[in-house]
Amino acid sequence: MEEMPTFLVIDFFSSSDMDSLREVFREALLALRKDALAIVDGFGYRDDELCSVLGSYDGDVYNKLIAIVRKNPLNKSNTLPGYFEYIKPLRAKI
Repeated sequence: MEEMPTFLVIDFFSSSDMDSLREVFREALLALRKDALAIVDGFGYRDDELCSVLGSYDGDVYNKLIAIVRKNPLNKSNTLPGYFEYIKPLRAKI
């Protein structure tokens, strides 16, 4: 749908045509929604290729999200990098 402005500029579709296309596109997405997971699974991507836990094959999404968050270096400390160097001195002046 990002190409719509181009179609309007070159007068390929009228504004009402674009409204109709948006509606048909929305209806198509709603119809496909219930089968979206099966469609994506049909491409055969592994979980590690997708780099996402949201579609994990085993369905253990929440525990995997927590594990990823805990591995993030920003979560190793309760204090963000640069706090003592920059923010704390500024707060002391207030």
